[in-house]
Amino acid sequence: MYADENVIRIKHDVLYEVAKLAFAGELDSKRDHIALELIPGPTPKFRCCIYKERAVVSSRVKMAMGGNKSNPSVVEVLSVACDECPVTEMTVSA
Repeated sequence: MYADENVIRIKHDVLYEVAKLAFAGELDSKRDHIALELIPGPTPKFRCCIYKERAVVSSRVKMAMGGNKSNPSVVEVLSVACDECPVTEMTVSA
């Protein structure tokens, strides 16, 4: 699988698990277990370590549940997914 396919698969899997638990009325009690189920380990597939992969999935779960309500921006960045990305350009707009 290519990197883009992996990203799409993880997004789909997270949305599927969140919806499944929400419809079952179990989202609040089981949302913290989604990352462990989707990324069982012990070997990482996409990132430096299994803990980073699970942190990204956990952030995606929070986004699927509505994200950060206090963030006025339309676009929300998963900071844990981008903390090691090289910054080559900054664009500031009003």
